[in-house]
Amino acid sequence: MPRLSFAEPDHWPAIHQLRTTAPPCTPDALYSWIHAQHVPTRYEAQIGSALDKVMRQHTGTNECWLAVSGPSHLGKSSALTQVVLERAMTEPHAWRQRNPDGYLQTPYVYVEAASKQEARGLLAAIARVLGLPDVGNEKDLHQMLSQALPSLGVRLIVVDDAQMYRRVSDSASRLTDGIRNLLHLPVPFVFVGIDLEHSALLRDPGRNNDTVLQLQRRRIQLNLSPLRTGQERTAFDAITSLDRRMRKVVDLDLRYMDHHLIRDLLLHLDGRLGSILNTLKRAFVEAIANNKGVVTADLVRNEADSVRRDSAAQQVTA
Repeated sequence: MPRLSFAEPDHWPAIHQLRTTAPPCTPDALYSWIHAQHVPTRYEAQIGSALDKVMRQHTGTNECWLAVSGPSHLGKSSALTQVVLERAMTEPHAWRQRNPDGYLQTPYVYVEAASKQEARGLLAAIARVLGLPDVGNEKDLHQMLSQALPSLGVRLIVVDDAQMYRRVSDSASRLTDGIRNLLHLPVPFVFVGIDLEHSALLRDPGRNNDTVLQLQRRRIQLNLSPLRTGQERTAFDAITSLDRRMRKVVDLDLRYMDHHLIRDLLLHLDGRLGSILNTLKRAFVEAIANNKGVVTADLVRNEADSVRRDSAAQQVTA
């Protein structure tokens, strides 16, 4: 099966189907099913409330936006996309159906920030998701989207990997000015990323007339944090939820749970729920491929070591 991505809105129904149907039988399809599964964490309720607030507040002449910030591999994007996906698939509207003008109705837009991207590139990415032409300069795209977003039923725009928006220097303001101008669009933005206080959205360069101060004052902030020592119960609940789902897979023999494992995962993966759940999914896949479906605690620990090494390598590269 091809890799499914939230950046492709036509993939959303397929992702939702994988998360709400029984596991398939063929190995490749089963691997996709396992990795697509989402289990509730402590973040979804916080994110859902914050989304509702920014959608209430970005009305009339008021302009605000939501910053969802936290360390890497925490599960921020996973939780946020699940909340948005559930709303997209269950609210009473026709997802991606064409309106009388031939445009796709897309209440929730999800795009990923690109390296060295400016506001014009973000506007173009939004236009492409909506099936609109991504031509013209930044002003042209802004004007087109101002007119098109309401008629396409857009209610919210999510921008992931927002830490990619970085100031070239403290005196450079083009990027921040462009992001600030996005708030004039008729729908609110959600920027989610790693420690956004260091990004072009929120990092204060110490200039009183800088646009970033306007962004700071208009933001609704949601800071998500890792689990700490003593919060093993929260991790246990998430792991147990995933475990129940995996027991529907006939090819898996789950023998990995012991009273030391959860503590070890919290310690070695720095309390990051996203990394913990990803570790388990990788262990399930490797067990099917190479261990006759038997998932042991040692196999999970080996995958945790691999995830930790990958994470450390990414931080060095960054």
